[in-house]
Amino acid sequence: MSALAGLVAGGLGSTVAIAWTVNESTPSGWVDTLMGQPAAWTVPLTLGTMVVGSRLTRDRVPADAGRFLVRLHTPEALELDRG
Repeated sequence: MSALAGLVAGGLGSTVAIAWTVNESTPSGWVDTLMGQPAAWTVPLTLGTMVVGSRLTRDRVPADAGRFLVRLHTPEALELDRG
């Protein structure tokens, strides 16, 4: 859920920056600079949203999360029950 919240925060921030840049006729000032380079603030915003979301929902870890992570990070050649 926190990854989805981060995706939404980054997407909304980028959308605002694009709309700002398209509608600004003569860019000047620090706000226009930040809107022209949205990664400078949307990446920290997204990361912060995901960290806060993870810390607030840490009691909701799915029971099969460990097995899922093993499936993702184990080499294919290793014999495991991947079912």
